[in-house]
Amino acid sequence: MGKRRRDINRLSLRKKSKTDPDATITHKPGAGSHLSYKAHIATDTNGIITAVSASPSVSHDIGVVPILIESHERILGTPSWIAADTKYGSEECLKYLQDKNIKTAIRPETKTSKPGHFSKNKFRHDSSRDCYVCPSGKLLKRKSKNYPQNRINYSSNKKDCSLCPLKGKCISGEGSFRTVSHYDSPCYWKARSWYDSVYGKAMQKLRGTILEGIMGQAKTYHGMSRARFRGLKKVEMQFLLTATALNLKKMVKMLDVEEIKDRLSRKFTDIAQIVKDIFKNFMKKLAIERSWATSPLGFIPSSN
Repeated sequence: MGKRRRDINRLSLRKKSKTDPDATITHKPGAGSHLSYKAHIATDTNGIITAVSASPSVSHDIGVVPILIESHERILGTPSWIAADTKYGSEECLKYLQDKNIKTAIRPETKTSKPGHFSKNKFRHDSSRDCYVCPSGKLLKRKSKNYPQNRINYSSNKKDCSLCPLKGKCISGEGSFRTVSHYDSPCYWKARSWYDSVYGKAMQKLRGTILEGIMGQAKTYHGMSRARFRGLKKVEMQFLLTATALNLKKMVKMLDVEEIKDRLSRKFTDIAQIVKDIFKNFMKKLAIERSWATSPLGFIPSSN
């Protein structure tokens, strides 16, 4: 999973470091090109890290999904739901998770349109004729199918597009026709329905809060923005040690909260007992005063 490489001429695939062969070249705007690794983590909904893996920066993120899932299963069993970003929304990744009866809060991968141009939502799918209908009413007929990704491509007629008044809003650059993709996979539509559900949206919000916070802490306070060792195994050890430190901090906070709750509970119990005693004494005093007022001799009746 995730082993396909579309561009074999990429610099990151052609070049290899002599001092750290496991590291691969990555480029970031403003930071230039440098050797790096990727850190992959899985957490539960409390923010406790349950699985960690390292990979070369050139590898696809979904390649470590089986490693993370199996590591999580050894500790907590198979999860019922998983939330992740769109990078994990490929056909093969979604199918792997669904085969394990795991529901996903992952937006499936789709081809996106350029800003200012008609999105796929503007095109209506006509299943009876196996085609798409564009905003101008012209047909996009079935052209090809990508079998590994279960994606069918529909293309418009060049003559229809050349005479269309909406061409500037539909086709970018020097293109002469429009292509729309359709996913011919129950796996895709299952994932889409789960992602759009109320619980799926809640899981995505939780993922953004928990995972982004953990990665920010790891980079800012625990030095994970820089690899301290060479070689994939040693870098993974660094990630594991960082995850251990983060988990210990998290558990201490959780213990503190429980201790505070316990102390507050004891305090409230003590306060309730004091209030109860005050009320009891007040009622006794009130009963004595009533007895004194009703006594003809003015003496306090003896309890004996």
